[in-house]
This record gives sequence, structure tokens and C-alpha cells, in this order.
Amino acid sequence: MNKLNEELLDTWINLITNINSNRLTSKMPLNDSIILRILYQAKDKPITATYLCQKLGMQKSQMNRILENLEKQNLISRERSIDDKRIIFIKLNQEQTELFLEQHQEIIKYIDNIINKLGTTKIKQTIELLNEIINITKGEPND
Repeated sequence: MNKLNEELLDTWINLITNINSNRLTSKMPLNDSIILRILYQAKDKPITATYLCQKLGMQKSQMNRILENLEKQNLISRERSIDDKRIIFIKLNQEQTELFLEQHQEIIKYIDNIINKLGTTKIKQTIELLNEIINITKGEPND
């Protein structure tokens, strides 16, 4: 076995485990937080469950459970398309964004701490490298 690939795999697993821990998203599950971030960034742009499934690599049944939970908490609303009744748009309820924004601020503080410890240069290199890895895992060619 190649020691380097085992080391990369262990590091990858450790990173995912740390990100998914309660330390990073204590007020809501990580997937909920990611979905709300996508909706928050989209503002008035129409977002569908299908788009969210593709973006997060999630099955529709899992996405529907998360969306139902977010809807019960009044964090999102669903609206049918006027043009095509089969399409349902998901929107962040602007009046109820406080929970998301609190969670987001916690994540930003956590990330700021990492930036302060590693420095801007290393962070920019890490972003570049992670984007390359993302492109490779998506099967896209590097720029």
C-alpha cells in the first residue's frame, strides 16, 4: 500500500469528522446550515430541491426530510412555479433568519480562528488546493 494515499485518506476523514462535529454547527445539523446558506446567498433567485440535491450530492428523499424539518421551523417556505406546477421553489423566510445568522457567525468565528493561526498565504494556498481537489473529484479538468 502506498503510505501517502493512506495518509491523505486519514486526513480527509479527520477533516470531514471535525467539520461535521457539533463544534462547528451547534445550533442545527450541518446539512441544514449548508442549505440555508445556499438559500441566503441566492436572495431572490429561484432554488429548487433538485438543484439542492445536485449541489449537495443528496438523494431527494433525504433532501425532502431536511426541507420538511426546515419548513416546520418556519425557516423556509415552498412555492409552486406559476409557469410549471410541478416545480417547487424553496425560499429562505427572511423574518426567520436569526437562527441561521447566529449559526453562520459561529462558523465564521471558527474559520477566522483557523485563518489567524495559519495566516493568509497558507489559507489562499489551501483554498487553491481544495478547489483543485474538488475539480478532480467532479471529473473536471484543472485550469
